[in-house]
Amino acid sequence: MHASTAAINQLKALIASAPDDLRAELRRLSRPQQVTRCAGLRDRHALSAEHRMTIRALRSTAQRIRHLQAEARELESELLQLVRQQAPELLELLGVGPITAAQILVSWSHPGRFRSEAAFASFAGVAPIPASSGPTNKHRLNRGGTAS
Repeated sequence: MHASTAAINQLKALIASAPDDLRAELRRLSRPQQVTRCAGLRDRHALSAEHRMTIRALRSTAQRIRHLQAEARELESELLQLVRQQAPELLELLGVGPITAAQILVSWSHPGRFRSEAAFASFAGVAPIPASSGPTNKHRLNRGGTAS
C-alpha cells in the first residue's frame, strides 16, 4: 500500500505539472477516474514532445497504481485465508481486519514471548505514558514500539 500511495502522489504531481489542456481534463475527475483515464491514454504524434512524454509518464504511473492495488488486494485475500485458519476470532474484533490480525499473530508468535499484556502493548506502540503538565493528569500513546 505504501508503494501505491507513493505512485498516487506521483500521479497527482504529474497532473499538476501537465500541459494546460491535459491538466484541465484530468483535474475534474475523481482519483479512481484519473487512474483509469491516465492508464488508457495514448500517444498522439501531432502533439509536442513534452505533451507526449507527459502522457507516457501518466500512463505508466497509472498502470503501476493499478498493478500495485491489484497485488495488495490479492495479498490481503491470502492473509485473510491464513488468519481464518489460525485465529478466526481475531477477525470478529471491532476494527481488526486481515492485516491487523496478521500483524498481531506475527508479533505475538508464541505463548510466553511477552511477560504481560503491558509488555505486548509497549511492543505494539500502544502503551500509555504520562503526558501531564502541572495539575493536569493525562496520558498519550508511546509510539516507540516495533510493530507497524
